[in-house]
Amino acid sequence: MSEDQNFSCKVNKITHVTVKVNGDRWEADWKFKHHIDFGKFELPIVVITSAKEYLRKRLSSVGPNSIDSAKNMLGRLSLLWNKGWLDFSNMKLVDWMRLWNSEPIAGRRVARLEIKKFYKFCSDHSIAGADDFVAVEISSWIADIDDGHYRDLLSWHEERGAMTTTEQEIFRKNLHSVAENETVREHFIRVFLWVCFETLKRPTQISGMSADALVKIQAQEGDAQYFLRIPKAKRQQGRKAELWPITNSLASEIIGYSAYLEVSSAQKQFNSLFVGDGLHKNRPIYNISAYTQRWVVSRNIVSPRTRKHLVITPYRVRHTGATTLAMHGVSLREIQYILEHDSPSSSQVYIDVIGSELAPLLGKIDRKTGYIFSGLNEEFFKGSVRGYLLDKKILIPVVDVPAVVGSCGFNGRCDKHPFFQCYNGCKYFIAWKDADHSQSLAYIENELARWEAAEGLHERSKAIKDFERIKVAITDVIHRVASDYARHD
Repeated sequence: MSEDQNFSCKVNKITHVTVKVNGDRWEADWKFKHHIDFGKFELPIVVITSAKEYLRKRLSSVGPNSIDSAKNMLGRLSLLWNKGWLDFSNMKLVDWMRLWNSEPIAGRRVARLEIKKFYKFCSDHSIAGADDFVAVEISSWIADIDDGHYRDLLSWHEERGAMTTTEQEIFRKNLHSVAENETVREHFIRVFLWVCFETLKRPTQISGMSADALVKIQAQEGDAQYFLRIPKAKRQQGRKAELWPITNSLASEIIGYSAYLEVSSAQKQFNSLFVGDGLHKNRPIYNISAYTQRWVVSRNIVSPRTRKHLVITPYRVRHTGATTLAMHGVSLREIQYILEHDSPSSSQVYIDVIGSELAPLLGKIDRKTGYIFSGLNEEFFKGSVRGYLLDKKILIPVVDVPAVVGSCGFNGRCDKHPFFQCYNGCKYFIAWKDADHSQSLAYIENELARWEAAEGLHERSKAIKDFERIKVAITDVIHRVASDYARHD
């Protein structure tokens, strides 16, 4: 293929986008324009030529966002390049260390990761004077989380950090309520954000769902269970889309959104579940950020913390959910799995937010602001903790000596599985204050370990996800009991 020829860029298994090559300028149009002008970088020709080879290779398997990543990296590299260097062979390891820790690159995770990938590519292909030894050394260096992003999350930034419990509750209520004369666009953004809220997936994954992404599985007894078939993103794009469980109420909203005539016809035309109402001749196109803020203003959603319109973005919803998981005591590995991060270091920030020296300060702030943070760990357990038992007792299944953990407050016949569905979000479950809930936790952990041993790393069943949710709910009960005893001591 000639260097000046256009070529195809892979967005996902189905969608490909053309990268238009006009000399040193490359551009691709997907969601918005991605472009790079190699002629603007003050780097040796051999480095620029190698960068073109690298980017062309990258774009054969990933989306056009890589164009922006490469532009970011080459721009910073250009600022730090010594005019005496003809190629990478003139750079010693100490030069790379200085460059790595210099102001334009230090703390910029995207730039550091791109440098590592680019240099390794040059080393693997013996171009631009790259050295195998230096490539091995650079690959071992840690590309820290972006300082600004990390700082915003760690300080619970009022616009870019996790939402407080009160803010979450206001947001959730607006997701669940239909405004008078709701437009197609308003319905679209409400359902889109609702999916973000329940699945914690990236907006690119949600917008990339196919028209048939909503899957209904009818149980032999009881209600149907709904799932969304959500595609992978970033370096996981080659993997099979995975089914993620959603609530029946969200499924009903998706069905209602798809019932609009203009939406259903566009879904068929573009094979896309979320088509908004702004349609392009080649694909659905919409601006999530702009739509979201207009929706917030139209519904007058105000933050009690800032007294201004609540800042909501799909990524802020994702960060809030991940922080909530960390406050539940969910492990780093489990947060990594839910967020679908390739590296645990990407998820570590959410653990750090809770375990940082800021956490005790949050406790003090909580007491002075009406406990606005206190409900962050009330996600899966929806019942109550009481000091008495009713007639319908709940036992831990399959233990040598069955132990009572609570009772059922529902007057009618319950078709749900006792114990499992009691902890997992049933509002009628009364957890007995004097029960040894650590036995429940031990039982669930053993079951979780057994199921995990039987399944692969990436393809995990709903059973495992349910065990993880129940584990978090039981942990919440244990914390509540401990807190209750502490208050009465």
